[in-house]
Amino acid sequence: MISKTTLKFYLLPAILLVVIIIIYIIATLPGRSKPNNPAVITPTSSTNKPYLSPTPYILVTPTKIPVQNFTGAEINQTLPPELKNLGEQKTTLRRLTPLTLPVGMIDFDYENDRFTLTLKEPKNESEATFDLWLKQTYPAIPKEQFAIR
Repeated sequence: MISKTTLKFYLLPAILLVVIIIIYIIATLPGRSKPNNPAVITPTSSTNKPYLSPTPYILVTPTKIPVQNFTGAEINQTLPPELKNLGEQKTTLRRLTPLTLPVGMIDFDYENDRFTLTLKEPKNESEATFDLWLKQTYPAIPKEQFAIR
């Protein structure tokens, strides 16, 4: 037979736990949904807040800014032929880099907008040969455009 002490300490808390679990399951069933209607405040509701009517629609028109037709450049502006040749030759050589020559290697430093020339030994002869090659191949590019190493 079950004693009163066993009934007090084990059976009553177990029954209470089962009841709580059943209530929780019933409350969270998917078939039951709570109404999702928010409280509607009307002028006659019991709140102490004043009734605010919706604001009327106000037509806003943007201010038109005139379009500028002048960019600051001359219409028939042309580059001097020296600058045009320098740009074309520099672009052509830059697209060939890294370029390996018998006198050394040419690379382009984009950060400083200069070519770098790494000469082979003996440097004096290589530099003289490079000067001749530069004057014959790319005459518009000055030697100052090259950082020689």
